[in-house]
Amino acid sequence: MRDKAQIQPEDCLAGGGEMGMLMRSLDWSKTLVGPVSTWPQSLRTAVSIMLASRFPMLIHWGPEYVQFYNDGFRPILGNSKHPGALGQPAYPWWAEIWDVLVPMFDRVMAGEGTWYEDQVVFPNRYGYTEEAYFTFSHSPIRDESGQVAGIFQAVTETTERVLNERRLKTLRDLAARAVEAQMAEAACQIAAETLDENPNDIPFALLYLIDQDRNQATLAGTVGLEPDTPASPAIVQLNKDLATYDCWSITQVASTGQMVQVDNLFEKFGLLPGGLWPESPSTALVLPVAQPGSLLPTGLLVAGISPRRALNDSYQSFLTLVAGQIAIAISNTRALEQERKRASALAELDRAKSQFLANMSHELRTPLNGILGYAQILKRHKTLSDSQKNGLSVINQCGEHLLTLINDVLDISKIEARKMELHPKNFRFPEFLEGVADICQIRAKQKGIELIYEALTPLPLRIRADEKRLRQILLNLLGNAVKFTEMGSVTFKVGCVGDSQWIVDDQTSLPLKIRFQVEDTGVGIAPDQLENIFLPFQQAEGQDQQIEGTGLGLTITRQLIEMMGGEIHVKSILGQGSTFWLELELPEVDSVDELNSLNTQEIISYEGPTRRVLVVDDKWANRAVLINLLEPLGFEVVEAENGQEGLNKTQQFKPDIIFMDLVMPVMDGFEATRQLRASSNFKDNIIIATSASVFEFDQQQSLDVGCDDFLPKPVREADLLEQLRTHLKLQWIYEKQGGETDSAISASENSQMAPSSLIIPSDAIATLLDLSLRGDLKGITERLNQLELSSPQLTPFTHHLRQLVKGFKIKQIQEFIKEYKNEH
Repeated sequence: MRDKAQIQPEDCLAGGGEMGMLMRSLDWSKTLVGPVSTWPQSLRTAVSIMLASRFPMLIHWGPEYVQFYNDGFRPILGNSKHPGALGQPAYPWWAEIWDVLVPMFDRVMAGEGTWYEDQVVFPNRYGYTEEAYFTFSHSPIRDESGQVAGIFQAVTETTERVLNERRLKTLRDLAARAVEAQMAEAACQIAAETLDENPNDIPFALLYLIDQDRNQATLAGTVGLEPDTPASPAIVQLNKDLATYDCWSITQVASTGQMVQVDNLFEKFGLLPGGLWPESPSTALVLPVAQPGSLLPTGLLVAGISPRRALNDSYQSFLTLVAGQIAIAISNTRALEQERKRASALAELDRAKSQFLANMSHELRTPLNGILGYAQILKRHKTLSDSQKNGLSVINQCGEHLLTLINDVLDISKIEARKMELHPKNFRFPEFLEGVADICQIRAKQKGIELIYEALTPLPLRIRADEKRLRQILLNLLGNAVKFTEMGSVTFKVGCVGDSQWIVDDQTSLPLKIRFQVEDTGVGIAPDQLENIFLPFQQAEGQDQQIEGTGLGLTITRQLIEMMGGEIHVKSILGQGSTFWLELELPEVDSVDELNSLNTQEIISYEGPTRRVLVVDDKWANRAVLINLLEPLGFEVVEAENGQEGLNKTQQFKPDIIFMDLVMPVMDGFEATRQLRASSNFKDNIIIATSASVFEFDQQQSLDVGCDDFLPKPVREADLLEQLRTHLKLQWIYEKQGGETDSAISASENSQMAPSSLIIPSDAIATLLDLSLRGDLKGITERLNQLELSSPQLTPFTHHLRQLVKGFKIKQIQEFIKEYKNEH
């Protein structure tokens, strides 16, 4: 009698959920494996393990690969293979992928365990050939004799993961390549190229752009289809009155912003591209290309659905994201296009402004050249009465004031364009401050108010800064104070500060800031206007105060101060007055550089032969200014009215230097300069551009065509003479007090400084010679200062050397010193 505890063959089918019940109900005697009682123990054990697992598992047994599977594997079969495949040979049920399965089975039946990750297969599980991915693990099952009798397969379907990774890559590529597009059309073309790299999911696609008037949609990109075919119309009219054949329901999507599914594509178009698959797609989605939150799309995407994938929620979401990514790319390009248009408009406005400023500057500077030029010429006359001198001073002040207003407008344009630069140099500080105060003193006296200059602490003798811009800052502040003060005074205070306090101890060696402070008893400024006064074209108005100026002075002043590393401050009480102050770090220059100091004596001539000057200018007044400034100094001046006449006069008179106006009829100064530089006879002539167009562009353009230097109009006598001295290597002859002339040295001084009559200390001679051999003119000047203090009788010697130093005559300096060395 059999033991009840003995295991029965049917026990291998115990449990196993629905598949266990199905297998227990199946009449296995009608299958190739026969009744369960005849199964070998190895098969029963494998089936028991399979049914107990929730992981998808499948067993193929015997030469016909009879199939056993569990609940986990059942979904992999789809609705066309279950439950019919249970207990049946594999081939009839997997005939469509048998060419993939056989090599796998052969390896396992040979006793080898195998692993296949993300293996693509094309089963027919839902009534169509499907793109699917699986990861397989195969193990051989051996019978009691040790022979491989079956295959144990653990499997995972990875289709969704593989598809998601592929689609995510497409979305990433769309986002990455979007930055390449500059126009909306280009964005569509780049998107089409990117979609073409994923033919599995997008066998064909069309991209349309809707015009701003929403009258038509224009084809801007295609994937898999040639443009302008029945399936890819180049233009779709959206206006109902003009509506044409709309095969893709584009009008509906454009007006509603809702996606549309189009089916039965073969009936409409015949065969369409299937991407990598031979089948033709039967379905397409037409999606709005619109920014999130936008009601109306800016474009449309027609996307074919893969014939080997079902249009499920995941697929549809992917295509919606594709349309959204394309919408972002189009939006970005249109934003860029708007920015380009705005930048182009601003550039055009800037060009127009620059042209206006250039024209204004030129037109105003041209008459100023005559006004200020003749004021300088007339001031030379020795017979002027005091009233005439005062009149000339008024003319000069008014002209300089107008020039300041012009320069303010030009400066603010430079600041706005960030083209303003600082040019620091060494200069004498006390004289600079006194000069600034003297300029404003005249206007203050005219108004009957007092201008007080106070140096509150010892000041450095020399500093390094942009002298022009620092003067501009101080004149703006002092000029405003005088302008808005009708009674009382304006006080200009300067001193060194530490921790915002005036420093009176002149022994300190700490690095100091210098404070400039302007106080007035004028109309004052309302508290709510204190910040507005620094805005362009804004002015603080007091009661009954007549405003003059451009309203740019304080704007420019603040910008310049900030460029110098400082900050402007203001406090004011309406009706009582204002105080402006700023602090700047201005490096002190240790040694006194006498070479840069101005000679206050009047120039009356120059040494050497007569120099010939050609003045080329179409304005008689401009030519007359230069002629009247230069002829009294001994220059021979020739004039020409245009560039062509200038070329003729150059050939005829062979001038030593040419002052060339740039804007002239017949031939301008640019072309005349080019032709002179191209001539072998005159290519080395010195040419100085003179123009009332003073923008850096004009100056650089004149240098680019071959001019040696630039002289702005109105012409200042000092600038003119300095350019002549520099380019012609001139040594000026000055008028001494009492009417005598002072060239390099007078005859009487020559006799006093002969080596035989002066005894120069040998150490001084050695030092001076060493300095001259090194070209250290500054060092020579400092040594001469020491000699004059210790030995006043050596003044003829030091004076002569100073003249040679001013002329940069190194060789003559060396020879002169060597005479004394040889003598002593």
